[in-house]
Amino acid sequence: LNSGTYSLTVISGICQSATVSINVQVNDIPNFEIIANCDGVKLILDLVSNSDELSLDSNTVSWVGPNGFSSNLPTVDITNLATGDYTAISTNEFGCSVSKTITVNRTICFITNSITANNDGINDSFNLDGFNVLELEIFNRWGRLIYNRKNYTNQWFGQNNNGSKVPDGVYFYLIKTDTENKTGWVSVQN
Repeated sequence: LNSGTYSLTVISGICQSATVSINVQVNDIPNFEIIANCDGVKLILDLVSNSDELSLDSNTVSWVGPNGFSSNLPTVDITNLATGDYTAISTNEFGCSVSKTITVNRTICFITNSITANNDGINDSFNLDGFNVLELEIFNRWGRLIYNRKNYTNQWFGQNNNGSKVPDGVYFYLIKTDTENKTGWVSVQN
């Protein structure tokens, strides 16, 4: 239905009413996408309008996500939060609402360069969850392969392929994904 003037005439049997005209205003619904981007080391979810004519500035926003996540901001920082479905509901000034969901497979934007494998719950492992790693290889300072795993997510806690803890020090990694290979270093402190 488009905005405009509509005429209505009721016909019942042989009787016909007078014609009545009414102006109808059809309000636009929020038209947006959810974009996930890295802003430095932060993973940001942002609502972006799909229309040049429609702004989301006057809309109210409500977010829900895993583990009770909620927010009323149009842009949210989900760094180090749970992966899963994040849903944004945008409501315009006319009360029209649209809900959209994005599935988030990782909530980190950077590869850590330090792990402290001391079981304190902070940086205990080399977390690459959501980076779609096909294979991870870890090398010691002499270039010897000490650890490797296919379909890696978060299994390296500073151990070698035999399961023994490696000495404190700097190790080098090769991360293979379906789009690229990444190399770098990671410090291990037990």
